[in-house]
Amino acid sequence: ATLGYVVPELFHFPGCENFTNGLGALNTMPVEGWVQLVAFIGAHEILVKPRANGMGAYDFGFGSELLEGADDAEIQRRQTSERNNGRLAMMA
Repeated sequence: ATLGYVVPELFHFPGCENFTNGLGALNTMPVEGWVQLVAFIGAHEILVKPRANGMGAYDFGFGSELLEGADDAEIQRRQTSERNNGRLAMMA
């Protein structure tokens, strides 16, 4: 997160020199950029569906196939570990 805030102060892609940093970039984004953003998010919402026979509505198949054959206690332990790592990452 720190690099994501510092690097734009030092480097801009060609054609993006006039963009401001941080939340100010929302005001400098052209209409075409907003259209691309909305189209990409809309396509993702329509096209990406949960995995058939998955663990639940949250299972998009990004590594959950590694849990196939594991007992319920192991799945619970791994899910708890993943949640705790995510919470720690949000605090850092």
